[in-house]
Order: sequence, then structure tokens, then C-alpha cells
Amino acid sequence: MSYQVLARKYRPKNFSEVVGQQHVLNSLIHALDQNRLHHAYLFTGTRGVGKTSLARLLAKSVNCLNGVSSHPCGQCEHCAAIEQGRFVDLIEIDAASRTKVEDTRDILDNVQYMPSQGKYKIYLIDEVHMLSQHSFNALLKTLEEPPEHVKFLLATTDPHKLPITILSRCLQFNLKHLSETQIEQKLVEILGLEAIAFEQNALKIIAHAADGSMRDALSLTDQSIAYSKGEILTHAVQTMLGIVDKEMIDKLVIALLEEDTNAIINFSDDIILAGKSPQSVLNALAECFYYASLIGFSYQGLSSIPCSDEILKTISEHYTKDTLQLYYQLTIKAKEDLHLAPNAQCGLGMALLRLCAFSLDLLPVSQAANKTVPLTNTKTVPSLSKKPDLSALKKALATPSQSHSISQAHKSTVIASVTDKAITPNLVTEDKTLNEPKPMIAEESTSDSKHMTIEKAETIAESKTITAPKADATVNDTNLATNNSKNSKIDWYHLSQSLGLKGTTLQIVLNSSLLDNTDNIYTLQTSDSVKALITTSAIKKIEDALSLKQGRNIKVTFSHLNQDQAPTKANANTTLAPPASQVAKQSTENATSAATVISPIDHTVETATPPVTTQVTPAQVIQQQKAQKIDEIYTSLKADPEIQNLEQLGFQLNKSNIKLKD
Repeated sequence: MSYQVLARKYRPKNFSEVVGQQHVLNSLIHALDQNRLHHAYLFTGTRGVGKTSLARLLAKSVNCLNGVSSHPCGQCEHCAAIEQGRFVDLIEIDAASRTKVEDTRDILDNVQYMPSQGKYKIYLIDEVHMLSQHSFNALLKTLEEPPEHVKFLLATTDPHKLPITILSRCLQFNLKHLSETQIEQKLVEILGLEAIAFEQNALKIIAHAADGSMRDALSLTDQSIAYSKGEILTHAVQTMLGIVDKEMIDKLVIALLEEDTNAIINFSDDIILAGKSPQSVLNALAECFYYASLIGFSYQGLSSIPCSDEILKTISEHYTKDTLQLYYQLTIKAKEDLHLAPNAQCGLGMALLRLCAFSLDLLPVSQAANKTVPLTNTKTVPSLSKKPDLSALKKALATPSQSHSISQAHKSTVIASVTDKAITPNLVTEDKTLNEPKPMIAEESTSDSKHMTIEKAETIAESKTITAPKADATVNDTNLATNNSKNSKIDWYHLSQSLGLKGTTLQIVLNSSLLDNTDNIYTLQTSDSVKALITTSAIKKIEDALSLKQGRNIKVTFSHLNQDQAPTKANANTTLAPPASQVAKQSTENATSAATVISPIDHTVETATPPVTTQVTPAQVIQQQKAQKIDEIYTSLKADPEIQNLEQLGFQLNKSNIKLKD
């Protein structure tokens, strides 16, 4: 009789022989014992975890001659035929090779016929996710309402590729990875039945390399038996799999910690010459960093450590948690670059040197001076140890650097010079506005060339605008508080903007002018546009804001006069001046008149002439300032040679398209 591989020879013959997957076994056993069978089952999971084995056990359980049970006899004709793969009513379909809709239709044409031998006709479709979309559509109706004598058993490693319409028609069981302990125990049992000598460490290596797959573990066991002439030895398994043993990993970690580049390069060369896999070295290092991180988080119960316990403890003590995360990331990313390297030695050596560049200098201080650096002209990388020497850093922090002191002294000198420097009225008159928004030019055309031209024009305008030091635009609260006498001078323009009002109340204040402020009663004249907004609540908010700003109780009344009418109470000393440019122009024309005193900083005018009857609101002043600023920008742009060249090409600069940013 020909040799039968272990994976087929020891395939489970009943549910009790299945390794792991207890959550799936409970559901199937209870359903069989209670005779509550679904018409479609879907088994999902990675390779070699028991999907097809469970499907065949389920087919055996429902077709056993002793009746439907979770414990098939295994001796009857039906059970034997299913185990040997010759049962007529168990139709196994490889969806990977029969993906066309025609193949699915051929299968469905026979669904209506009764089973030939057993109680149920079982359709076992493996790798069902490989079916085409048309095949799934053809299967939908039959899968939803199959005949009573038909059961569908589907298996796949990628359930995400299945349509939701298929998933909703099946009972889905997700099979888990097997643990290394479960695989190792099963291998011990099988090797005992086979009477094959083995070493326990060798089985641990095989279980770890199987990565949760029982079939992979049995295949590796078969390979190990053949490699070692009928026995399983640790050294032989490591050589066969290209795995680096713990001693080599320990030496490598020590070389990384000591930054011994000579030892690192020699190690990488020896690894390749010995036929070891560079991926296995990087995998072992990544696992070392992983387990060291677990120790840092006080995790207990470590197993399958790729290095010795002493080395792992050293790593966890001398590397911080974030450093271990960095090394782990560097290690697994290095695996992706191995295929790009000129050769295996370069790829592995460069990956190890990259780790060494971030490694720690763990040598004692007495040995550090005698430490030889194999690679010359290298930069010293700052240490990332958990407990670095902070004495130099503390000394540096205690004694400020000379450059820092010089910069602080220079800063103080500059601040003092700016503070002591007086602001003259001539400088103030150069800046026509206070707290003005920046200009924004909206282009007239949507073409790209014109868009760039206008943006350039805006830059030119901003560069040509002469800005003087800004006068103090805030209201002096102390002076305002002391000016409680009758008809005291009030800068209503700045006061209205410093009250912190918003929304409706702000619009009322900005569109009102101060007529009188006698005996803490402020009489305001508002324009018709906001007269409808004046309510008791709005007046109360204005009074509270004024009282808080002035430091005393203020009452507010409105004259309810139109803006173009003469006020009944005109305060000669409380008037709002027009923009500073107009004031300056008027002062130049009337330079010989000594009866007028201009104060451009607080926007007030004291005059000995009869009272000015026309009151200007802050909103009007702001609008005038904006218009004047736009005129200046327009004039500056018109005089620019580049703009003139553009105008000769057919472009036009429209003043109405010049906007100011809020």
C-alpha cells in the first residue's frame, strides 16, 4: 500500500477528534442531536483549520445508516464511502476550477432528483468565493429554497468576496486559528501513534512555523521526518526551515545594543552563507521587540520567545516603550525592502545597521572611552535609553546660552526704543484709517491669466501703501470715567466699537450719532434704516455695555430724528469728525485761522464757531474710510507700469471690483 500523508491519514473521523473550534462544534452537535438542520452552512477561516473536514463530518452525520446523530458510527457503508470519497450523494465541487455560470446550471439541474443512497444529497462547494457573479445569481433561488433532501455546505477562505445575498441565506461559522499549544499536543499524539522519535523543542518550532494551521503543521512534520531519516530533531528542523536559533539571536541583540557594527555585518554574512532566511532573522527580532514591549506593560505568561530570558529582560530594561515601537516598525518595514536590495547580504545588513543607528550604548562609562568604532566618519546618534544621562542637559538648562541672552537683551532694547519713541501727528496723517481691513481685489474676468494679473496687482498695491504707526485707537477708560461733567468730550467713534456689542445692537450703535451726554444720559440720533431695530432689550444691552465701559450707570435715549434733520439738542463739544484726510485738508486751507483745533488721533474737533448741526455716525465714517482707501489703491494701481502695460493689452481695472477684506 502506498504511503498516505499525515494530513490525510489523521483527518478527523468524528467531532471529538477535531482540534479546537469548540464554538463551531457546539452549534453543529446541538443541531444534529435536536434534528434542527439548516439547509445551507458556510464555513470560513484560513487554510488548514478544518473547514472541509467539518463539512464531511456533517455529511457523514446526516447520512449515517444509524440515523441523524452527532456521533456517526464510522462503520456502516455510508460512513466508509464518505471517508473514502466515493459516496454518490456527496457532490464535492471545486469552485476555483468551475467558475462559469454554465457549470453552476449543470449542478442545479440535478438538484430536483432524490438522493441515490443516503437520506440527503450534499453539495460541498469549496472555495466558493471563486464563483462568478452570474454563478452566484443562478445559485440564489435554489440556495434560498432548496428541496428538503438537499443540503448545501460552502467553504471559503475569503468570505468578504461573497455577495451579501449569499451570506444572508447561510449559517456562517468562522473557524479560528489553532494555538501553538493545540498543534503541539496533536503532533505529540500523532507521532506517538506513528512511533516516531522527536524532540519537544522541534515540535515547538514546527507549531510556531505552522501559523495556526493544522495541515501546515502535519506537512512540516512529514518533511521533518523525511529530512531526519525517521526522527524529528531540533537542529534539523531549524536547518530545514532556515530558522535562526536562540544563541544566534542573542549574539545579534548584544551586537545591536553595543553598536558593534563589525559583529553585525559578519553576522549577516554568516546567516546568508548558512542558508538561513533573512526574513526569519527580522521576524525573530520583531518578536523580541514585541515580547519586550509586553514585559514593559507588565504582561505575564510569555511563550515561544525567540531569544533567551536574560536578553529579553535586558531589552525591556534599556529600551523605552516608544523606542521598542520604533524598532518593531523598522524591522517589519525592512522585510518589505529585502526584495529591492542588490543581494541578500546588503538587504539584511542594511536593515541591521538601521537598527544600530538608533541603538543604545550600553557599555559602562569605564569601557566607553576604549570603545572602538569600526565604521569611521559616522555621526553619533542621540541615545534613546530609558534612563539617559541628563546631567549635561540640566546644566545647559540652568545656564542660559550666550546667544539667548544676547537675543533677550536685543529684544529689550528694541522694545524700549519703540516704547520711548513719540508718535507725531504727521505720521498719523499718513495712515488714513484706524483698524482698517486689508484690501482684497476681485477680478472681473474668470480667465487664469487675468486672475494672476489681479493678484499681482494686489501685491503691488499692498507694497506701495505707506502705513504709519497707528495711533491709540482705544478709549481711555480712566479719562472717560472722570469726564462726568456736563457736555464732556466723548470720542463716540471709538467708544462705539469698543463696547463689545454684536448683531443688532452693534448695528444700532454704529448707525447712531451722539447728540448729548448730559448727567450720564446719552442721547443718540439714529438713522431710519435701523430705527425699527430699536427695542427695550437692545437699549438695555447698550446701557449695560456703556456702564461697564465708563464705570458708572449710563442711561440711553434716542431722539427719533431723521439723520438729515437738525437735532434739537446739539452738543457743540461732542461731534464726530470726518475722516482724518478731510480734517487735515481743512486745516491746511484754514492755516491762518486760530479758532479751530484738530485732533486726528481721537477724531474730535473743538471749534469756537457755532455748533455743527450735521451728525456723522460711526458706520458712515467707516464707509468713508473704506472708500478713501479704495481710491488710494486704485490710484496706486493706475500709476503702476505693469498695470499700464496690461491696460494696453486690453485689460481694464475697475474700481468697483476692488474689495476690502473684513
